[in-house]
Amino acid sequence: MDKITLHARLRCAQRNVNRDTIAFVEWHGRKIHRTGATFYFLGRRNIPEHLRDDDRYAKLEGTVLLAGPDGGFITVYRNRQALKAIRKKLKYHLPAKRRSGLTEGSKNLYSPDVFLFGMDSHGV
Repeated sequence: MDKITLHARLRCAQRNVNRDTIAFVEWHGRKIHRTGATFYFLGRRNIPEHLRDDDRYAKLEGTVLLAGPDGGFITVYRNRQALKAIRKKLKYHLPAKRRSGLTEGSKNLYSPDVFLFGMDSHGV
């Protein structure tokens, strides 16, 4: 919780999120690793039962913290349906070559030789 970007500070101020809230979400929230970042999502089930009826904690439901690879917080937002969107993200950030299916040493499946004849110019 030591590193908070300027953007995250601005979002915290806009959304009335203080350091205690960040610590609470980081401690009690569900930690999910996606696309090279870490999401901390605080759902209703993550709030301890004895605190769920307290309005101060009930309003925190749906709070999301986004932390970068270095552990510093990048942004903060509230969305009760965020868990659904976070789960749909790729598990790891893939470089552009990997996303397109083309890696070094692999055949380009869209080249005319492979498409027409099922092999490249070397007969493989």
